[in-house]
Amino acid sequence: MKKILTILAIALGISAAAVAQPKAIGGRLGYQTEVSYQHYLGNPNFLEVTAGFDFNSLAQNDFGFLATATYNFTFAQPNWTDRGTWAWYAGPGIATGWVNDKVVWKPAEGVKEVYHPQGFMIGLAGQVGLSYTFWFPLQLSVSLRPVVGMHISAPVKEKNTGAVIVDSKANFYDGGVTWNWTPTLSVHYAF
Repeated sequence: MKKILTILAIALGISAAAVAQPKAIGGRLGYQTEVSYQHYLGNPNFLEVTAGFDFNSLAQNDFGFLATATYNFTFAQPNWTDRGTWAWYAGPGIATGWVNDKVVWKPAEGVKEVYHPQGFMIGLAGQVGLSYTFWFPLQLSVSLRPVVGMHISAPVKEKNTGAVIVDSKANFYDGGVTWNWTPTLSVHYAF
């Protein structure tokens, strides 16, 4: 019985410590529209998890999503204003999703063709940004988050006959180093 009470007390203590850490919830708007959750693990460093729609897929009349997790180190907190706090942060992470991406196919005839099939993406992410937390529970930030990874495309089929034009291929994820260099604006409710 003492062991059970000890385990429960430890679990309750860990839960209370996790709940006591600062958090923020909100959204990111840029090339992708994402829901974002930040959890501070050792103030001022934080884990950020995002999930959202892939606009490149929507442009191709497909549904696509992305999910990313980054661990961000706050490397500077300049004192630029009397109220609120500024923070420069950067960190590594991982990204995954079901997205459209460019596949270049050169058949035997030698004519290069470009397709944008859907497929599974996985890669390494890096994030760098600047945030401002007001004296009330609002946080604004601007960040860049490129992704370097692989895209495993689904087969490309001809519309009329359904014949496979391009088989499933593993390619470099082009969208991660082109579109993901677009700055994003984040708005969070900090609690």
